[in-house]
Amino acid sequence: MEYTVSAEQAKNIPLSTFFDAMGPRLNSEKAKNKLIKIGFNITDSDEKFGVIVRNQIAEISEYYDEDYYSIVTVDSNTWKGIVLKTENAVSAIASGKLKISGESIKFLQFSSMFVND
Repeated sequence: MEYTVSAEQAKNIPLSTFFDAMGPRLNSEKAKNKLIKIGFNITDSDEKFGVIVRNQIAEISEYYDEDYYSIVTVDSNTWKGIVLKTENAVSAIASGKLKISGESIKFLQFSSMFVND
């Protein structure tokens, strides 16, 4: 049985749940010998999240340091939409709904390490 979450339903799910689900979705082979630190600044809720991929593990926290490779600035519903594939990341970047400061290539590498089926 497959269950999908609509964009409307996702609005009621805490953003921390989306980040907590990233760990199990990490493709350990793609993350082998990688160290990538990405910070997330959530504009509409003033939340911050950090994800460090290290030694084939994704460490999730509710903060990030300024030395992270990339800082992603995005509102919570846009990020939820990207995770759920109801919103396209490239379109979000083009429209300014998602902004990446720092090393954009690190964010692209980071994004490719997660299974999203």
